[in-house]
This record gives sequence, C-alpha cells and structure tokens, in this order.
Amino acid sequence: QQAEAMKEAYKEMGEIWNGFQKISDRRYSNIRKYRLNDADVAVITMGSTSGTARYAVDQLRNKGVKAGSISVRLFRPFPGKEMRQALEGVKAVAVLDRAASFGGPMGPLYTDIATMLYDVRQHPTIVDFVYGLGGRDITVDMIASAAKQALEARRKKRVIDEPVYLGVRE
Repeated sequence: QQAEAMKEAYKEMGEIWNGFQKISDRRYSNIRKYRLNDADVAVITMGSTSGTARYAVDQLRNKGVKAGSISVRLFRPFPGKEMRQALEGVKAVAVLDRAASFGGPMGPLYTDIATMLYDVRQHPTIVDFVYGLGGRDITVDMIASAAKQALEARRKKRVIDEPVYLGVRE
C-alpha cells in the first residue's frame, strides 16, 4: 500500500507545485535544470548546495567547460524519468551527496541516479562526491573540482567505484 501511495503522490506533485505557486508566486518543479542544453558534465545536488552549484557552473562556463546542474527538489518519490530526460547527452555526472551511506557502496542520491541511468544506451560516467561531513561547508571551488574530476574520469574511461570525499582532512 505504501508503494502504491508513493506512485499516487508522484502524480499529484504537479498540482502541489501549482498550488504553491499561487500562494508564493514562485514556480517550482520536481527538479530544477540549469544550463544543461549543451552540457558535457552535470552536477547534481539537493537543498542549499544547489545555489552554490549554479554559481560553480557559471564559473566553469566562463572557463570554457560545458557544465550544467540539476537540483533535486523531490527525493521521494524519486523523479527518475525526469532525471533521465534531463541527463540525455551528458557525458559525465558529478553527484553531490551530503550523506555517506556507511556500509553501502555509495551515497543515497548517487544510488538513485545510477539506478535510473543503468540501462541508458549512451551511459554517462557517474562519480559520487560526499561533502559536508561534520558540518563542513561546500565551496564553489570544491563543486568545480568535482565537475572536472567527473569529466577527467570520462576522458580516461576510469570507473570510480567508491565515493570521493570533499573537504575532509586526510
């Protein structure tokens, strides 16, 4: 019953976002795409990190890197179909997870993204970056570095099968 309820909740989200727009005059959707039209690399974030990611994308674009970002606004039920469409043509994906999944292979957001892209014909390189542990801040430079690392992994055809930790002292 819970699984069925989540399917129904997903169907209702458009109306919920519309209702929120009526009272707030702000338009929201399940995911927010930013500069993805011709992007080679996408940075995927959630929450307050999304604004910082957009700024990092702008800086990368100014340096000639075709970067874009996606902010996940609805985590459950996961907007997989929308995510898959948004990432069409992207070569590398840097997923920024604010939580580690101790004992699991990767962070929770990465796991959902990788699952949604598993059977995509032109499969992008996906790298998981865990940040913010212990309340540490995430910076524009860290996000730009994550995007560049994901592109480099793509270029070298390298599989990164464990999270890359950002901002953690060695």
